[in-house]
Amino acid sequence: MTTIRPLLVLTIAITAIWGSALPAGASPTPAPTTTSVLARDYLRAHPGGVLRAGNEVVYPDGSGFVAGDIGTKSLGECASGRFCMWSSASYTGSFTYVTGSGVTKPLTQTVRSFWNNRSQAARLYDNAGTSSTCYGAGVKKSAVAVSYQSPAKVLLASGASC
Repeated sequence: MTTIRPLLVLTIAITAIWGSALPAGASPTPAPTTTSVLARDYLRAHPGGVLRAGNEVVYPDGSGFVAGDIGTKSLGECASGRFCMWSSASYTGSFTYVTGSGVTKPLTQTVRSFWNNRSQAARLYDNAGTSSTCYGAGVKKSAVAVSYQSPAKVLLASGASC
């Protein structure tokens, strides 16, 4: 019995201290997650989007950024109808995507792998924006050539060919 009393006293003391730090009925606010901080930082640097689900920034033009720790994103993040890009090879790293049909989207991020998870073709332009390669629907590239790792833009075609 004597070993239980000190534990009970310690528990009561901790409860009293913790309880006095918060207003009645309040619960502690969880610290922001790394992904939500990354998403908010991205939104500050690229205004005009809306933060959704704590880690996804969505823009009116259909583009988006999904914050996550390096290596946490995968092919499973790329929903149908998106041209998805990762900052590292093998579909890892920071994850961004664009959507649309018959439109050209400027790009500002590093692209080391991508998946055209659309039913139409996409044309990716090189770093200088002077050369391009057409990729058919569903094409995946786990490693991108150096000249395309900072692509200028992507054309999201409205048909099967560029």
